[in-house]
Amino acid sequence: MYERNASRSGGALSLAYEKIVEDADVRRLTTSGKVLDVGCGPGRLALMIAEGSAKNDVTGVDYSPAMVSIASKKAREAGVADRLHFKEGDVLSLPFPSGTFDAVISSFSVHEWPSLEVAIDEVLRVLRVHGAALLFSAPASIAKEAYSQLKAQVGRFDALFMKMITGSCKATWKEIDSRLKSIGEKVNFSSTCISGFIQKLSIVKEVP
Repeated sequence: MYERNASRSGGALSLAYEKIVEDADVRRLTTSGKVLDVGCGPGRLALMIAEGSAKNDVTGVDYSPAMVSIASKKAREAGVADRLHFKEGDVLSLPFPSGTFDAVISSFSVHEWPSLEVAIDEVLRVLRVHGAALLFSAPASIAKEAYSQLKAQVGRFDALFMKMITGSCKATWKEIDSRLKSIGEKVNFSSTCISGFIQKLSIVKEVP
Protein backbone atom coordinates (compact mmCIF):
# COMPACT_ATOMS: atom_id res chain seq x y z
CA MET A 1 0.00 0.00 0.00
CA TYR A 2 2.83 2.42 0.89
CA GLU A 3 4.64 1.88 -2.42
CA ARG A 4 1.44 2.48 -4.38
CA ASN A 5 0.71 5.72 -2.49
CA ALA A 6 4.31 6.90 -2.65
CA SER A 7 4.40 6.44 -6.42
CA ARG A 8 1.33 8.46 -7.30
CA SER A 9 0.55 12.15 -7.11
CA GLY A 10 -2.40 13.87 -5.50
CA GLY A 11 -2.64 11.68 -2.40
CA ALA A 12 -1.80 12.05 1.27
CA LEU A 13 1.89 11.27 0.78
CA SER A 14 2.11 13.72 -2.10
CA LEU A 15 0.66 16.43 0.15
CA ALA A 16 3.04 15.38 2.92
CA TYR A 17 6.06 15.66 0.62
CA GLU A 18 5.00 19.19 -0.31
CA LYS A 19 4.75 20.13 3.36
CA ILE A 20 8.13 18.54 4.09
CA VAL A 21 10.06 20.40 1.37
CA GLU A 22 8.44 23.64 2.55
CA ASP A 23 9.73 23.05 6.10
CA ALA A 24 12.30 25.64 7.13
CA ASP A 25 14.77 23.06 8.47
CA VAL A 26 14.55 21.00 5.29
CA ARG A 27 15.20 24.06 3.13
CA ARG A 28 18.13 25.12 5.32
CA LEU A 29 19.76 21.70 5.50
CA THR A 30 19.30 20.58 1.90
CA THR A 31 20.17 23.71 -0.08
CA SER A 32 23.79 22.58 -0.26
CA GLY A 33 25.98 19.73 0.93
CA LYS A 34 25.46 15.97 0.91
CA VAL A 35 21.97 14.74 1.74
CA LEU A 36 20.79 11.17 2.35
CA ASP A 37 17.16 10.07 2.02
CA VAL A 38 16.69 6.80 3.95
CA GLY A 39 13.83 4.60 2.77
CA CYS A 40 13.46 6.75 -0.35
CA GLY A 41 10.94 4.49 -2.10
CA PRO A 42 10.35 5.67 -5.68
CA GLY A 43 12.39 8.81 -5.03
CA ARG A 44 9.75 11.52 -5.06
CA LEU A 45 11.01 13.42 -2.02
CA ALA A 46 14.67 13.04 -2.99
CA LEU A 47 13.86 14.38 -6.46
CA MET A 48 11.99 17.37 -5.02
CA ILE A 49 14.99 18.15 -2.81
CA ALA A 50 17.43 17.83 -5.72
CA GLU A 51 15.30 20.04 -7.94
CA GLY A 52 15.04 22.64 -5.18
CA SER A 53 18.73 23.55 -5.35
CA ALA A 54 21.57 23.16 -7.85
CA LYS A 55 24.15 23.10 -5.04
CA ASN A 56 23.27 19.87 -3.24
CA ASP A 57 24.24 16.25 -3.77
CA VAL A 58 21.40 13.87 -2.87
CA THR A 59 21.54 10.12 -2.35
CA GLY A 60 18.51 7.91 -1.80
CA VAL A 61 18.75 4.44 -0.30
CA ASP A 62 16.04 1.78 -0.21
CA TYR A 63 15.94 -1.98 0.44
CA SER A 64 13.76 -2.57 -2.64
CA PRO A 65 15.59 -2.98 -5.99
CA ALA A 66 12.35 -2.12 -7.79
CA MET A 67 12.05 1.20 -5.95
CA VAL A 68 15.71 2.03 -6.63
CA SER A 69 15.17 1.32 -10.34
CA ILE A 70 12.09 3.55 -10.51
CA ALA A 71 13.82 6.34 -8.60
CA SER A 72 16.94 6.21 -10.78
CA LYS A 73 14.81 6.48 -13.90
CA LYS A 74 13.08 9.56 -12.49
CA ALA A 75 16.44 11.19 -11.80
CA ARG A 76 17.57 10.58 -15.38
CA GLU A 77 14.31 11.87 -16.84
CA ALA A 78 14.51 15.00 -14.69
CA GLY A 79 18.10 15.67 -15.80
CA VAL A 80 19.56 15.63 -12.29
CA ALA A 81 21.22 12.18 -12.28
CA ASP A 82 24.64 13.84 -11.92
CA ARG A 83 23.79 14.84 -8.32
CA LEU A 84 20.84 12.59 -7.45
CA HIS A 85 21.83 8.97 -6.94
CA PHE A 86 19.95 5.94 -5.67
CA LYS A 87 21.37 2.85 -4.07
CA GLU A 88 20.01 -0.40 -2.69
CA GLY A 89 20.69 -0.70 1.02
CA ASP A 90 19.44 -1.49 4.50
CA VAL A 91 18.93 1.10 7.24
CA LEU A 92 20.40 -1.41 9.69
CA SER A 93 23.69 -1.35 7.77
CA LEU A 94 23.87 1.76 5.62
CA PRO A 95 26.39 1.31 2.78
CA PHE A 96 28.31 4.53 3.47
CA PRO A 97 31.38 5.51 5.50
CA SER A 98 30.94 7.26 8.85
CA GLY A 99 30.43 11.01 8.68
CA THR A 100 29.51 11.05 4.99
CA PHE A 101 26.42 13.26 5.05
CA ASP A 102 25.56 16.79 6.15
CA ALA A 103 21.89 15.87 6.50
CA VAL A 104 19.81 12.70 6.66
CA ILE A 105 16.09 12.70 5.89
CA SER A 106 13.54 9.93 6.12
CA SER A 107 9.85 10.18 5.33
CA PHE A 108 7.19 7.65 6.30
CA SER A 109 9.54 4.72 6.70
CA VAL A 110 10.62 4.79 10.35
CA HIS A 111 7.64 2.67 11.42
CA GLU A 112 8.93 -0.08 9.11
CA TRP A 113 12.49 -0.14 10.48
CA PRO A 114 12.97 -3.62 12.01
CA SER A 115 15.32 -2.48 14.79
CA LEU A 116 14.93 1.16 15.74
CA GLU A 117 17.94 1.18 18.07
CA VAL A 118 20.28 -0.10 15.34
CA ALA A 119 18.69 2.14 12.69
CA ILE A 120 19.04 5.30 14.77
CA ASP A 121 22.67 4.44 15.50
CA GLU A 122 23.31 3.94 11.78
CA VAL A 123 21.69 7.27 10.87
CA LEU A 124 23.90 9.01 13.42
CA ARG A 125 26.99 7.13 12.23
CA VAL A 126 26.72 8.37 8.63
CA LEU A 127 26.07 11.96 9.77
CA ARG A 128 28.97 14.35 10.16
CA VAL A 129 29.41 16.04 13.54
CA HIS A 130 26.86 18.89 13.84
CA GLY A 131 24.92 17.38 10.97
CA ALA A 132 21.18 16.86 11.39
CA ALA A 133 18.69 14.10 10.79
CA LEU A 134 15.04 14.94 10.07
CA LEU A 135 12.65 12.03 10.46
CA PHE A 136 9.08 12.44 9.25
CA SER A 137 6.11 10.11 9.59
CA ALA A 138 2.56 10.05 10.88
CA PRO A 139 2.04 11.21 14.48
CA ALA A 140 0.91 8.91 17.28
CA SER A 141 -2.63 10.13 16.59
CA ILE A 142 -4.43 12.59 14.32
CA ALA A 143 -6.87 15.02 15.91
CA LYS A 144 -10.43 14.96 14.60
CA GLU A 145 -10.21 18.45 13.08
CA ALA A 146 -6.90 17.71 11.35
CA TYR A 147 -8.28 14.44 10.00
CA SER A 148 -11.36 16.20 8.59
CA GLN A 149 -9.15 18.78 6.88
CA LEU A 150 -6.91 16.07 5.47
CA LYS A 151 -9.90 14.12 4.17
CA ALA A 152 -11.24 17.26 2.46
CA GLN A 153 -7.87 17.77 0.75
CA VAL A 154 -6.98 14.24 -0.38
CA GLY A 155 -10.17 12.18 -0.08
CA ARG A 156 -11.40 9.51 2.31
CA PHE A 157 -9.12 6.68 1.12
CA ASP A 158 -5.87 8.61 1.44
CA ALA A 159 -6.86 10.14 4.76
CA LEU A 160 -7.65 6.65 6.05
CA PHE A 161 -4.28 5.41 4.79
CA MET A 162 -2.52 8.10 6.82
CA LYS A 163 -4.63 7.34 9.87
CA MET A 164 -3.71 3.65 9.59
CA ILE A 165 0.00 4.50 9.79
CA THR A 166 -0.54 6.22 13.14
CA GLY A 167 -1.22 2.82 14.70
CA SER A 168 2.34 1.75 13.93
CA CYS A 169 3.91 5.11 14.70
CA LYS A 170 2.78 5.48 18.31
CA ALA A 171 5.15 2.78 19.55
CA THR A 172 7.81 3.82 17.02
CA TRP A 173 8.12 7.40 18.28
CA LYS A 174 8.16 6.20 21.89
CA GLU A 175 11.01 3.78 21.18
CA ILE A 176 13.02 6.36 19.22
CA ASP A 177 12.60 8.87 22.06
CA SER A 178 13.85 6.28 24.54
CA ARG A 179 16.89 5.48 22.40
CA LEU A 180 17.85 9.15 21.95
CA LYS A 181 17.53 9.82 25.66
CA SER A 182 19.85 6.88 26.36
CA ILE A 183 22.46 8.36 23.99
CA GLY A 184 22.46 11.51 26.11
CA GLU A 185 24.62 14.54 25.33
CA LYS A 186 25.85 13.11 22.03
CA VAL A 187 22.65 14.43 20.40
CA ASN A 188 20.11 17.21 20.71
CA PHE A 189 16.61 16.42 19.52
CA SER A 190 13.15 17.93 19.36
CA SER A 191 9.79 16.94 17.93
CA THR A 192 6.91 18.85 16.41
CA CYS A 193 3.77 18.20 14.36
CA ILE A 194 3.22 19.74 10.92
CA SER A 195 -0.30 20.39 9.63
CA GLY A 196 -1.72 17.94 12.15
CA PHE A 197 -0.73 14.79 10.26
CA ILE A 198 3.07 14.82 9.95
CA GLN A 199 5.34 14.21 12.94
CA LYS A 200 8.81 15.71 12.60
CA LEU A 201 11.77 14.64 14.70
CA SER A 202 14.96 16.73 14.45
CA ILE A 203 18.22 15.21 15.67
CA VAL A 204 21.55 17.07 15.74
CA LYS A 205 24.73 15.03 16.18
CA GLU A 206 26.94 16.86 18.67
CA VAL A 207 29.97 14.55 18.93
CA PRO A 208 31.49 11.70 16.86
